[in-house]
Amino acid sequence: MKGKLEFDEIKGISKEQIELISQKINIVIPENLKTFLELYSGGHSHNRTKIYSYDLTHEDGWESGDTIESIPTYSQVIEFHTNLKPYLKDTVEHFELTTNFVEIDFLLPFISLGSGGTINIAVGGKHNGKI
Repeated sequence: MKGKLEFDEIKGISKEQIELISQKINIVIPENLKTFLELYSGGHSHNRTKIYSYDLTHEDGWESGDTIESIPTYSQVIEFHTNLKPYLKDTVEHFELTTNFVEIDFLLPFISLGSGGTINIAVGGKHNGKI
């Protein structure tokens, strides 16, 4: 059954802050993602009665899952990206991945997970628009 995510404690993010994110992490944020951040940044996806979770079966059969916690604020986007980029660079080098798999420079975290991780969207490169 498909559900609708509902957020509470929404703070939103200003157009100026979105432009600062673009400048600080050197990416171009698509208009639809700008609108999403403006409307939902800081919002928590759970209220007193709902927690949103998902299960995922990977191509190799491995199963995982997590909960959708929130939409990052301005400072969280900057912090996540700052921490994410070196981590992913190390992962790519360790597993000898190519840019056919991931292009680190174009990833933007836009959902915070209960595990502390993020869901990212590619905002450029050959994977543009993919989550």
